[in-house]
Amino acid sequence: MRSVRATWAVTFVSFIFLILKLGVRYRVTQSVGWDDFFVVCSWIVTIPLALSIHFQAVHGMGRPSKELSIEDLSDQTRWFWVSVWVYLFALGLSKMSILLQYRRIFVGKRTTLMVKLTFVFVVLWTAQAILVSILQCIPVESFWNRSIKGVCTDAVASYYVNASLNILTDFIIIGLPIPVLNQLQVSSSQKLGLAFAFAIGGAGCIISLVRLSAVASALKKGDPGFANPQPSLWSAIEVAVCIICACLPSLRPLLVRLMTAVGMMSAREATSYPSHIRSGRNPARAWANTGAARLGSDKDIVDMELQVTGTMEYLSSQQDGFDELKPSLFELLSEQQLSALLPPSLRYLLAVATHRHPRYLLPILNSFDEVYALLSLLVERHFLRTYGGGFTENFYGLKRERVLRVKGGEVHRAQLGAADQVRETLKLRDADVWRNLAVMVGLPWLKRKLDEGWDIHAAHQNLLQGAGPGFGRDRDALPEGASVKQRIVFYYKWFLRKVYPSVNAAYYFALLAWSLAYLFDTSKFHSPFLWLVGTRIRRLNAADHRAIELATNPPPPRPSTAASSPSARPGQSNSILHPRTLAQTLSQRALGSLRILLPTSIFALKFLEWWHASDFARQLSRQTAADLELPPPIITGVPPVSSSAPSKTPTTTTPSKPSALKSPPSPTPPISASSLLPILTVPAPANSALCPICVSPIQTPTASPYGFVYCYACIHRLKVL
Repeated sequence: MRSVRATWAVTFVSFIFLILKLGVRYRVTQSVGWDDFFVVCSWIVTIPLALSIHFQAVHGMGRPSKELSIEDLSDQTRWFWVSVWVYLFALGLSKMSILLQYRRIFVGKRTTLMVKLTFVFVVLWTAQAILVSILQCIPVESFWNRSIKGVCTDAVASYYVNASLNILTDFIIIGLPIPVLNQLQVSSSQKLGLAFAFAIGGAGCIISLVRLSAVASALKKGDPGFANPQPSLWSAIEVAVCIICACLPSLRPLLVRLMTAVGMMSAREATSYPSHIRSGRNPARAWANTGAARLGSDKDIVDMELQVTGTMEYLSSQQDGFDELKPSLFELLSEQQLSALLPPSLRYLLAVATHRHPRYLLPILNSFDEVYALLSLLVERHFLRTYGGGFTENFYGLKRERVLRVKGGEVHRAQLGAADQVRETLKLRDADVWRNLAVMVGLPWLKRKLDEGWDIHAAHQNLLQGAGPGFGRDRDALPEGASVKQRIVFYYKWFLRKVYPSVNAAYYFALLAWSLAYLFDTSKFHSPFLWLVGTRIRRLNAADHRAIELATNPPPPRPSTAASSPSARPGQSNSILHPRTLAQTLSQRALGSLRILLPTSIFALKFLEWWHASDFARQLSRQTAADLELPPPIITGVPPVSSSAPSKTPTTTTPSKPSALKSPPSPTPPISASSLLPILTVPAPANSALCPICVSPIQTPTASPYGFVYCYACIHRLKVL
């Protein structure tokens, strides 16, 4: 079959590239790395993949299922099950090899961190994809043996999820070297060659998309075995292309040597170094200790391998290790998450308190957004003026500083002088504080109000429009001769239904785009709104901590004589008892105490979460509830329950009749003596608000296990009797 022959052909081609990679790598460095080990393992796994496709063809792949026997269908399905998880295993190993090669080339802190995180993501994705594919049916034999009953997952859904994650990892791997390649100080031809060597992985993305389309069309035909040759072939091609992509960066020295031999590149261009490397020591000396300098006639291959690795290592380290005060994206996301959790937490606490005091707190709860915005305005303004950052930003050791923009860009921090001078120069002015307050307080308040308005006025309208043409009419049409208020309300609802969903999507897309740009060091702002107000988030340094300590704990005033400075009286403005001074001092103390209140509240919240979720709390509450005995109610007119304990009250020796010592006979309970089911013997009253026993309005309702509700006194008295 053609698909089988093509599968073996692409497997052989990937083997040739693998041999060339290993030969060039050993010739250059006389050693192998982990990336070589992973790519070799990936190619070894392609052999079972090609064999599984071959045996599927032997058992009738590509022929209609109705023409095959039950044994052929079972064997074909078994080999298909093998090919699925073997394909995922080979694909994951090849991607791990590419990432390990990145790890060897790029040594900058942020780039290395991104490579490590991507490697962990690929490992986790590969592991879960293999496990899901192997355990798709339980027991496993029920996947190909229909006579065995088993439970199977949705194969189509799991396939689309794995395909989406596969394409996502391809795009991430392609985008990792782009920030470093953009800043290489080499010729355009060399930069294009390096970009082509790393961006050839785009072919893997294209093949993944083609394979996705082939599998989707095969699923639509309803006969997977008949339509499986094309998806199987594209699976083998995708794995082979990934292996070739893992081999190409190491083959560049060999390609340069071939181009030099045929005259397409001069020896000067082949061995030239970037300007910033030529200015230092000779890079060949750094390789002298590794044995590469002893290769003699192969020095040009060594030089080109050095140019690929040494140049990128230098630039990536300079790029990533330059600005140590720049916070990572994960710090900023953590701060934003904490800031977003404050409003719902405070709203919940206020709602709980409103149940106890609705008369006073219900108006505040109804206007919670406005009250919270006002309080947030006061708190954030105090923290911006005192600590240089917002309330939650100060908790993470972050601050805000303004950007000095000029005609050609912005003033670099190194041109501002020492740390103290930099702080004073970049400190937020009053206008900057109010602009940041508009972003920190005004924008979230507006977003919450628009979301609330959409839920009230637009969500139900969209549901009605989606129910069919009969429900699509506009129920909020503008009446004739409408007033100004009605027109404003009409256009506000129209904006929420028609325009706001697109605005909301653009809002989140802009945040995502700026976050990705900040992550890859192409932007110094992680939010477009910070770029608009000209503010940047930074980490606090030693100068900031000294300034904060001086602002929060000012030095005591110098002592003065009575003649030069008389003591202040309580009514004077410089007295601590003056209303203005006292209010300012108390407000600063109250707002400053929030720095201690926030971590304490987080600790208390986590403790309560652990307490309610732990087994120890459940066992303790269960034991306490088991030992608790409810006291019986006090009922007038009911004889006391007889007790076996002797009475301690003194008795007289006067004889009396035995009948006098007996208690009056108890009333006959309304439960039949011959039945043990009170529900059948106690007739339910016509009105559910009446007790079935006393046939009067229920006092202290008590529900029985059978669903009836009685008075607590009646059911307890019935139990005693």
